[in-house]
Amino acid sequence: MNVLDLGFFKAIKSLQHQEAPRNVDELLGVVKKSFDELSAQTYNNVFVIVQLCMVEVMTINGGNN
Repeated sequence: MNVLDLGFFKAIKSLQHQEAPRNVDELLGVVKKSFDELSAQTYNNVFVIVQLCMVEVMTINGGNN
C-alpha cells in the first residue's frame, strides 16, 4: 500500500527513461526534473489508485489472494 511504489516511482521512471544520464549526478538531476514535471492530475491518479487498492484489500478482509 505504499503510494510511492504504486504510482510515483513508476510515473517518474517513465519520464526519466526519456533521458540518458551518464553518471549518478546526471541521474539525480533527471529524476528531480521528472518529479517536477509530473502534473497535478498524475498526483491525483496515484492517490485514487491507492484508494482503490485499499478498498479491494478490505473487500477480501485483508488477504492478498
